[in-house]
Amino acid sequence: PVDIKGYYVNGTIRLAKSFSIFGGYQDYKGTGKAVNDGGLSKDDKFKNITGGATLTFGTAHTLGIKYDEVQYDVLNGSGRGRSTPKESYTDITYGLKFTPHAGLKLGYQIVKWDDKNTGFDSINGDGNVIYTQVGLKF
Repeated sequence: PVDIKGYYVNGTIRLAKSFSIFGGYQDYKGTGKAVNDGGLSKDDKFKNITGGATLTFGTAHTLGIKYDEVQYDVLNGSGRGRSTPKESYTDITYGLKFTPHAGLKLGYQIVKWDDKNTGFDSINGDGNVIYTQVGLKF
């Protein structure tokens, strides 16, 4: 992304040959350089927290769960006061590896969005999504 600055950390711990957990944290604030283009002001901030687990069966199958939350600190749509809208995603996935270079992932995602009346993004994004992802490595 442009017009933000901050840091992030990610890590994975393998607890067993077929089980691992992971997590991450990101903390950013706006630079104020692209406010007229929809960017963040210097006072705007957001944090992202993620974590999950992966279980592998044999050489070709995986099950995963992941939680991802973004917390914002932004100016209200009215221009008066600040608010903290929040979005979160919970993913449950099944992966199938056909070869070391090709695979398929099926997922179910639960989406929650709380705008907190900021006007930041007033579309109600609560819902569920089923998705498919095909991966090829060259």
